[in-house]
Amino acid sequence: MINIINSIGLQVLANVDLSNKFIYSISFNIVKKTSCAIFYANRTKAFFD
Repeated sequence: MINIINSIGLQVLANVDLSNKFIYSISFNIVKKTSCAIFYANRTKAFFD
């Protein structure tokens, strides 16, 4: 019985870990894209000034 509870707990922990990594990678990609867009916008603005 304890083993079953432990394995369920481990599965839940693994699922939480996976979803955290998924959310982290998505937010990291969004930050990377927006910072790249801001960087290029500033560069083109400086180029056309």
